[in-house]
Amino acid sequence: MSTCNQEGKLRSNQAQLEVQYGLSTLSNETKLAQAQLGKPMAVFENQVTNCNWESGKTAIPFIKLLDILMICGSSIDNYCRFLRGFDQVEKK
Repeated sequence: MSTCNQEGKLRSNQAQLEVQYGLSTLSNETKLAQAQLGKPMAVFENQVTNCNWESGKTAIPFIKLLDILMICGSSIDNYCRFLRGFDQVEKK
């Protein structure tokens, strides 16, 4: 695997970890249980699915992430602020 591909994979893995951490933090900040979070979604998601997203066992679909952000009163820009540093990668 080339250095560029390795760096891209590392950045992708880091972003996935940040999304998982962000979901957990968001639900803690809003005091919503995983089961409560699934009820107001456009398409209901159960507690097990939400738990799998937070743990990283299953990747969260982008549309579901947007749904959760709207329910919690957050914006995609605020939530994904960690991504801003990823475009600063050195090119070799």
